[in-house]
Amino acid sequence: MKLLSLLIIVYPFYSYADLKTEVRAGLSKAGFNYFLQQTNFSKETRNDYYIEAYNGQDYILKNVTLARKFRLKSFPGKTKAQLSKRLLDRTVYQCGSTMLQFSQKDSIQIKLKNELSKKLEKTFLRFEGQIQNAHSHLPKTKKEFNKLIGRIKKKIPSELEHIPGIKQTIFLPSHHTVKNIYNRNYSLNGKIVEISLREVIDFDHNGYEHFSYELEAQPKDDNKWSKRELLETICLELKLADLPGEYFSQERFDASSENLIFIRKVNDLLGF
Repeated sequence: MKLLSLLIIVYPFYSYADLKTEVRAGLSKAGFNYFLQQTNFSKETRNDYYIEAYNGQDYILKNVTLARKFRLKSFPGKTKAQLSKRLLDRTVYQCGSTMLQFSQKDSIQIKLKNELSKKLEKTFLRFEGQIQNAHSHLPKTKKEFNKLIGRIKKKIPSELEHIPGIKQTIFLPSHHTVKNIYNRNYSLNGKIVEISLREVIDFDHNGYEHFSYELEAQPKDDNKWSKRELLETICLELKLADLPGEYFSQERFDASSENLIFIRKVNDLLGF
């Protein structure tokens, strides 16, 4: 029996006072193409730059009790910095022959000025490349990158400064992805839900691309959904439980862990 993992995330966006709920399902390329052919979608491309706090041995943000995710979300013409925090351990629900996962996250989003976002993205990629090549300019780039991150930290000081062990760390690139996102609104049970198909491209240390795919559903109106109502509606209306198992996959290349291997090798250049 093929199990399909779906993920619900609840986001209170402090900067925009907005509440977002999401359901996710991992897809194979065949499943992605199946859904893409069902109807017309609008397309957008986004670059995500993931940032970690490193203590000379391991990442801090992803390993604390309530894991954090710190990234730059770069769209054409605009970039946002986002810090999210998982509030609860994932809970499992049954949906026909599939398993659904529920979790909650808090998130803060800050829109960055073009000058800051361009410097951050450029320095991020240079920093990432220098780590993989053990470049002698790493101390200078580390200082430059952390100074830029400091400009973001001023806007969310309490959220970062209170993380255990954060004061003994530096900020550095974890990994970056390119996401091709296809969006369309559906009316489900009289409520509007945005369905997104996502092609996610991760990069290894040789620059090779690794593709993964997912389906994401997000309510777009002011109507409230119960957890179970949303899960059941997405499963039934999109007929996920009726699709063949080969349409689903949870596999994804772990670029963050691969980069950590290279980071540990340059501890002396990073000041550890």
